[in-house]
Amino acid sequence: MLKEVKTLFEALSSNNKQLVRTKKFEAVAAPIDLYEQLTGVHQYAKKISKLRPDDKHALKKKQLMKNLSIYALFIPVLIWVLVMLFIFAKPFFWVCVWILLGLVLLGMFWWWRDIVPRWRRRQMNVRLDVFDFLMPLLLLLQEELKPGEKLHLKLNLHKNNQHRLRYKTKKNYIVMPHRVIVRWLPLFLLLSLVSYGVARFWFLDALPAGMLDVVIVGAFFLMLVFFPFLILLGGSLFGKSPKVKTIIRQAPKLDLQARLADGTLLHVNVTHLTMLTTSVKKKIKVKNYRTAKTKKKHKTKTVTTVKMAFPQRQYPLSKETFMNRFSKKPRISRRTIAKMKRKPGEKRNTVIYTDVITQQGQGHKSLFYAMPDFDWFAKLIMEGGYHPLRGITQDKAKTQSVSLDVDRDNLTTIGGIGRATEAKLYGAGVFTFAQLANMSKVEFHALLKKVDISPKQATDWQKQAKELM
Repeated sequence: MLKEVKTLFEALSSNNKQLVRTKKFEAVAAPIDLYEQLTGVHQYAKKISKLRPDDKHALKKKQLMKNLSIYALFIPVLIWVLVMLFIFAKPFFWVCVWILLGLVLLGMFWWWRDIVPRWRRRQMNVRLDVFDFLMPLLLLLQEELKPGEKLHLKLNLHKNNQHRLRYKTKKNYIVMPHRVIVRWLPLFLLLSLVSYGVARFWFLDALPAGMLDVVIVGAFFLMLVFFPFLILLGGSLFGKSPKVKTIIRQAPKLDLQARLADGTLLHVNVTHLTMLTTSVKKKIKVKNYRTAKTKKKHKTKTVTTVKMAFPQRQYPLSKETFMNRFSKKPRISRRTIAKMKRKPGEKRNTVIYTDVITQQGQGHKSLFYAMPDFDWFAKLIMEGGYHPLRGITQDKAKTQSVSLDVDRDNLTTIGGIGRATEAKLYGAGVFTFAQLANMSKVEFHALLKKVDISPKQATDWQKQAKELM
């Protein structure tokens, strides 16, 4: 896979290579210019996504078997060399040195075999879902902005689960005494034993002759008696159970600011939040050398914030009218927006929508992050932003011209339609029985949705309209 990715990476332009390496992009330009500049990286991300297998568990298993087959050849040779050194090398100190050298070589081989290719793939990897949302958005803004108008775009393509993105850490403890006792104290004793072994062979004459036997017996005593005692001691000093630690990481993915043709200021921000929770519960098992049971969970959130500031010159609204028109959270694709904030002002009326997509699971490795759907975003802009405003301007224009240009029927003669519903239908452009009767089912349901009327309330409206024609 690394060869294919490297071939695709070399085919990119120098600017796109720099973007893929740094994982950052910031520019102030026209939408069409940004679209053309990012098209190459978008196509590159598409091709890379096709190279990734659908079954990640099968890929990990295949990679593990491949590594084991290589280590199966390397490790026996290393063991044989160390055994020969142990037999024929007289000073035991040099045997220890060669053993440590062999372990270092094994670690370097693993680093070269596994870590380096993974790091190189990460350097050339780009997430596709960011571009799937951004590219149609740029085309939409190209139509909505004035000719020559520019927008400000920031992209962050870094991996979300990185230590440098840590935002906050929450925990209900200061230190874990059981870990200090069970892990660090035996490690200190082991280091003391190693130090004694080195001193034993460097200063052979200065130490008693039977000290080595005492140390060996002490090591066995440590494993069989002292270590279980440490487990019981660590469990008794465990303290409050469970001990919970939560790491929150915040990764801003996309930030876009633009001024639309009607003067509206649009600000779109997409941020990924990662919450990694580790819960340590007291559970002592001496035979398993365990003092606690650890559970790891994760939760990811995609927070999409859309801010629209409408100019008073274009959309003159009083504070009360603005608050009434934007009184309900919009429901887009059977999902209600999580949070809505309104800020009326003298020059601009601002509405801010915040939507959250949450995913959760076990472990801290296999994390999934969702991006907002572009169709959902477009509906939010229209239904949550412009629909209340355009409804107001259309009502004013139609109340002035409808009596001159259109012959209106009295729609209240239809059962279930009152004066308020009739005004809504007039505002939607439906003035006669003929218009209502000649609609198809799709058009009729779209009309009901537009004027916010339940289909159950209007089951026989078209039938009554045909009879009244």
